[in-house]
Amino acid sequence: MDKAAIAPICLWHNARGAASGAACLDLEGFIVGVISDVRRCLSVLVLLGLAALAAAADQGTVQLEVIGLENFEGQLIIRAYSGEKTWLTDGFIMEKKVDLASWPKGEPVDLTLELPRGEYALSVIHDQDGDGKLKTYSMGMPAEPVVMSNNAPGNFGPPRYKDAKFQLADEVVVQRLDMS
Repeated sequence: MDKAAIAPICLWHNARGAASGAACLDLEGFIVGVISDVRRCLSVLVLLGLAALAAAADQGTVQLEVIGLENFEGQLIIRAYSGEKTWLTDGFIMEKKVDLASWPKGEPVDLTLELPRGEYALSVIHDQDGDGKLKTYSMGMPAEPVVMSNNAPGNFGPPRYKDAKFQLADEVVVQRLDMS
């Protein structure tokens, strides 16, 4: 550090009655330490910012619109799956719950999901009683409304992953799912 830059501080310090030599050296060391700490903090912040930008660059956006709700009781449970092996199991990679009590009645439920780029399929459960689980009849058929991405239909069973999957890349993917 340039001693000329610190001289006014030393003069102020000395004018207050401090001994000139040692006090200025201690003050100079303190200031150099503070500047060093600030530089380290800025370096860390820059690195964190770059890491966040890199992570955001690998993200894709799904614009989800759910229509056809028969009522606005309970919650929606949205789950994202990243492969056929985990499809409709507890192996989902993302779960989002939306309380419908605060949602404007009769309006579509619009959500934005951010996921890493890749292949996905979504399931949406209208958990009408809000217990966090899909109610089923004795034969396993859903007793609460459900819909899958691409509005994939089920034929004597749940929809197949290959019918519900979509690619998430640079473009925003719009999924307009009808629960009616």
